[in-house]
Amino acid sequence: MVKVRSGRPRRSAKKQMLIIVNPYATTVSNRLKNLVVYALQGRFEVETVSTEAQNHATEIGREVRDHGYDVVVAFGGDGTLNEVANGLAGTDVPVSVLPGGSTNVVCRTLGIPNDVVDATEHLLALADDWAPRPIDIDILLYGDEVIDAEDLTVPHPGLTERNFVLAPLAELASDVEHPREHRTIGELAEDIDYEGLEHLAAPDEWWPH
Repeated sequence: MVKVRSGRPRRSAKKQMLIIVNPYATTVSNRLKNLVVYALQGRFEVETVSTEAQNHATEIGREVRDHGYDVVVAFGGDGTLNEVANGLAGTDVPVSVLPGGSTNVVCRTLGIPNDVVDATEHLLALADDWAPRPIDIDILLYGDEVIDAEDLTVPHPGLTERNFVLAPLAELASDVEHPREHRTIGELAEDIDYEGLEHLAAPDEWWPH
């Protein structure tokens, strides 16, 4: 069960923030979570909820879609953020992130500081300059669907040309067949030139040891 308040939060002068915390992420600790919440409470009405297993963040996101939060923050690694974004997909609820993983690729890409203290200051500054912006999400594959619409092409037309996409996809879904190429992702990855690609070991963020 997701332990968050039901219904819409009471409105106040402060914006309403929900932080979804992955307690098993690489750099997340209860002490750090409390310090971050204490700092953010200066500008936001903050609530937190912790995930308990893989895909739990998606479940939480779906459950709070209509609860009136002004922003939902994923505190964890890229996997945590991915789940939160999936849970809130199709809504107008802004999503942000506090880095708690080992690599925090999305933070770096969006210009959010990789240090959690600096990232917290970044969120505090947003309270004074509130301007959520959309970002594009590339859809690589959707089962065996082939879509050629004006604003959407699936499979992604650049999938087989971007080694930095194809290489990790081959690790995740090597047996999946590309519906245009009629070859599996693993077979397509055999043609990759790995020069310039670095494999980063990703620790298990979800389960305690």
